[in-house]
Amino acid sequence: MNIKDIIVQTIVPSISLVLLIVIFIYVILKKATDNIKQENKEVKKITENSINIDTSIIYKEMDLSKIKEADNIKTTLFEMYKELIKAYTNFDKKKIETLTSKTLYNHYLELLNNLEEKDEAEVYKNITLNDIRILSIRKNKTSATIKFYLNINCYNYKVDKKTKTTMRGFDDRKINQELLIFLVKKEEQCVINKIVKIGQKTLQKEKKNKKR
Repeated sequence: MNIKDIIVQTIVPSISLVLLIVIFIYVILKKATDNIKQENKEVKKITENSINIDTSIIYKEMDLSKIKEADNIKTTLFEMYKELIKAYTNFDKKKIETLTSKTLYNHYLELLNNLEEKDEAEVYKNITLNDIRILSIRKNKTSATIKFYLNINCYNYKVDKKTKTTMRGFDDRKINQELLIFLVKKEEQCVINKIVKIGQKTLQKEKKNKKR
């Protein structure tokens, strides 16, 4: 066997193998690129559909002219909500029980149990109020139910309790949440009876001041 035959027998299979690897990598990259493009299209659709929604039209505040304590009622609700979220993030079940109805309390217990099974914690912090509205007040002989619209910004993400590593969500940007909250007042007791999330979006990272 001459040198030419040896070169052909050794180099040609190598070239074929390299070509197969190149083609394989190309197919994988092409598929990944197509998937990314498709996901971007879906995200764009969701974003376009959620822009410029005027919630003030959907959730109009009731006439508060005859309610002297309207501002105090709003302040009370917002403070109760913040206390509830703080208790939830701290796994303070006793505090949650004092702030909620039995149904909502059981809901938070279920959430906490799920977090404990995964050895995780859900973080809510830096809650700031954008808007709060009293939508309705319904009374009967023994109690009153007040329905609120609440719009807030906050950080919200889940972490591994041992390593403090962020597992889900963003720890470097806030979210905007819109909630419907139902407060029940019976005699001297006020509890949060129900919380319904009606909107949420992730906000852009806040710009940090550059050091001079």
